[in-house]
Amino acid sequence: MGSEITWQLLQSILTTAAESPLGVFLNTAAGGAQQFTLALDTAFVADLSAGGLVSLHVLPQTGALGFTFHSRNFGEPSQRPQLLLTAAPRIRGDMNCDDQLDAADVAPFVLSLVNPAAYEAMFVLCPITRADFMQDGSVDGRDIAGFISALLSP
Repeated sequence: MGSEITWQLLQSILTTAAESPLGVFLNTAAGGAQQFTLALDTAFVADLSAGGLVSLHVLPQTGALGFTFHSRNFGEPSQRPQLLLTAAPRIRGDMNCDDQLDAADVAPFVLSLVNPAAYEAMFVLCPITRADFMQDGSVDGRDIAGFISALLSP
């Protein structure tokens, strides 16, 4: 009974959970293992880093689209779902997420300052927090000196 999940229990868990969209993925009707890259929401990464509980809540975009997952105790171990995380260093100031801090990051950095919504729409998988050189939780003019210093550093 303790390991049983009911509809009511699921609803109580979901009402207290903080949800963050990590991406939209297409089902190509291909069988076998699928790999998807998740957007790195800061709260999600913080919970993972702290060793906290993290759940993935997968929803279909339409009633006609979905994925099928086996349970974690499925009889065939190779068919059990896996969440594989690959960590890579984040380069502060790499505003186009090409893993380099260079002149190509200047225009996206300026866009993040003057029009954050446009930056987030254009660079969906590249968090605007890369421009927060002051590490104060906001991207603003106080981050410019840090960006220029990092850009000019060897």
